[in-house]
Amino acid sequence: LPRYEILNGVQVYRVGGAISEVVRGRLQKPAMASEVRNNKFNSVPDSTKTLAKWVHDYTWKKVYWPDCACLWYFPALKKAKQLLASHRYSNLITVSEPFTGHLVGLSLKKDLPVMRWIVDIGDPFCFQVYRPTNNHSLYKNLNFTIESNIFKEAKAISVTTDATLEK
Repeated sequence: LPRYEILNGVQVYRVGGAISEVVRGRLQKPAMASEVRNNKFNSVPDSTKTLAKWVHDYTWKKVYWPDCACLWYFPALKKAKQLLASHRYSNLITVSEPFTGHLVGLSLKKDLPVMRWIVDIGDPFCFQVYRPTNNHSLYKNLNFTIESNIFKEAKAISVTTDATLEK
């Protein structure tokens, strides 16, 4: 996808992830029949895909934090700071999943404490025990601590269900 475009009047800046997106694209099943015809997917042997998935699941997936988008944090923060330096924004809105976006927001909020920050949460990060986004054996306490800090710093929090609101 292009690094910059306007979608429905919204300016979209895409940062980071170039290498990981290429690798993921080569290892995942094709989304469209044209990809099969163009042999983009079939160029990687199944044994290589299986090995890569195993290595990912038993190494990287066991140690990354907060989620699989963690490497996106630095380029996203850099671009957000560039945009804030050249524009006057009155609000900041971060959305999860992935939770990494809220970490970018937390860092920006520390730099600009007067900015109103709205946090949109599909499912609270620290409560995702049935489909954890990271290794809860290692990071459970850190997950709670960081999400608690985000709740404290946010001007408003948006959730999708009453059950989530109660929690």
